[in-house]
Amino acid sequence: VHVNYPHLHEAKVVAISTRDGVVKSSPSSNEVQVHGHSPSEQTDWAKRAHVEASRYLSGRGVPGTGGVSIGAVTCLLHVLPLQGMVVDPGTGAMHKKFGRDPVKIPFQLAVLHHDLLDLRFQETAAAAAPDRFPLHTSVVVLRGPSTGLTGTVVRHHADQATIGVRVSPRSPEPPFGYAIAAAICDKYYSSFVLCQKLGIQPSTLGRITGSLLVNPGRYDIGLNIKFKKELMLAGYCRYIRKEGGADDMAWTRGDSVSLVVGNDDADNDSKDGGIWEYTDKAFYTLVAFQRKFPRVFAALEMLPYSAVYDGASFLNVANPSAVKSVLESIKTWLSQLDIAPLPLIPVSSATLPRAAIHAIQAAGDSRTAVVSPSSTTVEITVESSALFRPVESNYDLSASSATGHRPPLLGDRVVSLSARGVPFGLRGTVVASHQATACVEVLFDAKFSGGTTLGGTCSAYRGKLVHWSSLLVVSTPPPPPTNHHHLHRSKQLLPQQHQPKQSNQPKSAEYHPAPNQPTSSSSSSRPKSPQSPPHPPSLVAPLIVLPTDVVTPPPPPSTEKMHSLIAKWAEKEESRDLHAPAHSMAQYFNKLQARPDMAPPPPPPARAAIPPYQQQQQPPLPPPYQQQPQGPPKQPQAAKKMGGLLLPAQVLKSKLTKHAQ
Repeated sequence: VHVNYPHLHEAKVVAISTRDGVVKSSPSSNEVQVHGHSPSEQTDWAKRAHVEASRYLSGRGVPGTGGVSIGAVTCLLHVLPLQGMVVDPGTGAMHKKFGRDPVKIPFQLAVLHHDLLDLRFQETAAAAAPDRFPLHTSVVVLRGPSTGLTGTVVRHHADQATIGVRVSPRSPEPPFGYAIAAAICDKYYSSFVLCQKLGIQPSTLGRITGSLLVNPGRYDIGLNIKFKKELMLAGYCRYIRKEGGADDMAWTRGDSVSLVVGNDDADNDSKDGGIWEYTDKAFYTLVAFQRKFPRVFAALEMLPYSAVYDGASFLNVANPSAVKSVLESIKTWLSQLDIAPLPLIPVSSATLPRAAIHAIQAAGDSRTAVVSPSSTTVEITVESSALFRPVESNYDLSASSATGHRPPLLGDRVVSLSARGVPFGLRGTVVASHQATACVEVLFDAKFSGGTTLGGTCSAYRGKLVHWSSLLVVSTPPPPPTNHHHLHRSKQLLPQQHQPKQSNQPKSAEYHPAPNQPTSSSSSSRPKSPQSPPHPPSLVAPLIVLPTDVVTPPPPPSTEKMHSLIAKWAEKEESRDLHAPAHSMAQYFNKLQARPDMAPPPPPPARAAIPPYQQQQQPPLPPPYQQQPQGPPKQPQAAKKMGGLLLPAQVLKSKLTKHAQ
């Protein structure tokens, strides 16, 4: 059928549902399965049908939707949209590829019989290898030791299962992309740590890092390094989701072609909780903003939340005419920051720092200089199913089936399989991945027409935003550290300057950071107790996991060597003087008897013992005081403390003195 009226799109019906139940075909057999709806399911189905009818009339908030009155919906078609065409690598037959996520379409908007056929989406029968790969056709090897090599077809073998390809030999790809990505990375701090160091509330941090509108003129004086929970500025902040929804990668699960209608089941993906984390660059930008305009932070601390603030009360300016000049000065200062021209990206994206991209570009230049094209070529024999030829159409998805479905990793070395936008067979390194669009940013090893600077992070004509399904990975990522023994052993083998310092001081003597200095937080999705680095994060060598050494028993000693040693010891024993002392201590005493002057001096005489302390040796005590005191005896006074309070005994004594008087 054809759906998505008025822009008809081919789709495959997999189920039909009404208020009473669902009828669908079994994927394993040709049997039809019927499922009846319960009362609660009937209510949900009726509610959804009513919502669909109203949205077709009023629109979905997307340009081009609405304005169609379809009446009451009594039947829904569950369809899979057509994604494109795929060529079978074994037989060469071309067939249609449909999506994985079913979409619910009202029955009255489906065209059951469409007479106008599209020649682009016509399935073809199997083709022979000479027809699929003519002579002098450029191809890329997909499997085997020559994976990723670009060559030319020069021979068709008689069995028609193998093809002769002439390629230039190339050494295996070094994993410099993974090493640079692990060594040069940003360090993130939780929002709680930044608020603690800046002395502000979390709400103030959220407003100042986002959009902050102030009248008159609706001036936006926020840093704008993030937008809600959707966009962020790479290298300054990131959003960590608490749930595991980020694992549903678009390049492994989703469809490249989706319909506008029927996708309401996945509209609430961003409702899960999460936390914002910031880098040291964002922290220093906030510190500079706070020192330059402290009134902005003070106003956000005191005033209640508002979508748009009044400039006179916000800036505490007596003259309303001077508010606009102050706002213009703030806006001018913000436009001079390094973050002003940088674009925002989705929070599901991952990028490398600018320094890492520059290092990868230098490494790519060195790699290109080493493996520059040479005149030496070799002919290899490859199966026809392991070859890929360039495809210039945008509906052929054969590259996606040839490359697999592994999610991209930062630092992957890839080869372009598409003939659109990027030269066929050109190599590069993945420097950013965008989950929302299933695309990656690739820094290629050479310049080409149509290349970009990737937002100013690389040289001109070197970067390109490419769909992940049109790239072939030719590098092997390092294995993740899973064994604690390996981690402990690798830490011991690291240089001394990279080892964490152990402190024996008590907790009270630990280092406390200076004010306005961030403390490190966890880079995982779960916040941990913050650490306190006194300086911005420095470059630390990545943790290298070494393989476990296989302990093998030593080889048995040689029999000939053992016999030679025994003969040597026997000969030495026979030639030994029997009158000589047997060991070194006997030789020493023998020398002492011959030369007494070599004896050590005698020890000094011991001191005489000190006699024990006698009672009669104590000095006599002074005579008692015999003089009588003159004058009346003085009454004892209660001793006063510094705090003005009396002890209980002193209070009792003072009471007795008063009664006696």
